[in-house]
Amino acid sequence: STKGNFKYLIKDTFSFSNLRDMLKNKLSFILKKDITNKETGLTGIITEAERNKISSSKAVNKSIQNGFSKEEHFKVAEDIKNIFENASLIQKHKDYKNRKNILAVYRFSKSVNINNKEANAKITLLEKMEGKNKIYTIELDSLDRSNPLSTPYSDAGLAVKAQDTRDGVRPNASIAKTDDKTIPNQDLKSADEALQNTDLKN
Repeated sequence: STKGNFKYLIKDTFSFSNLRDMLKNKLSFILKKDITNKETGLTGIITEAERNKISSSKAVNKSIQNGFSKEEHFKVAEDIKNIFENASLIQKHKDYKNRKNILAVYRFSKSVNINNKEANAKITLLEKMEGKNKIYTIELDSLDRSNPLSTPYSDAGLAVKAQDTRDGVRPNASIAKTDDKTIPNQDLKSADEALQNTDLKN
């Protein structure tokens, strides 16, 4: 991608484990470093836990449900620092999961172009009562409402399923079938085994 134009191209197909390794390498330079959103001045960091969340099957499947490939999800995720810095705040609400240290949940969105498809890259920031805010996850949402895979609402596909259900934003949230041809189940299972106990322990 070229900085500033938010256009991304990825034509090759990779295994889930390879994509996770590539993202790990790309994000290693920004882990635990402050990243500031220009519009709001809000700052967050990405730790190993958030990097794993971004590359989890749950996060990837949200992008897939919205009409994108796993490769496209990871390609955009590699540029999460640049995207977050230039994204616009679209939503703020309390943490519906009532996690002890979460003061508020912020949703940001940035228009991007991936493989000549227009999309919104949506990023969730968790504001902490103590410690640094966490840039929690990213997903791609299609602008093409004629795409049967894309979600019907502009704010659909938000990061935390429990919050989506509570908001009534995504009535079909339970429909989360994975296309085996797109992302092998065995890759998902093995990739997620290490993630089961990492969800916001920090």
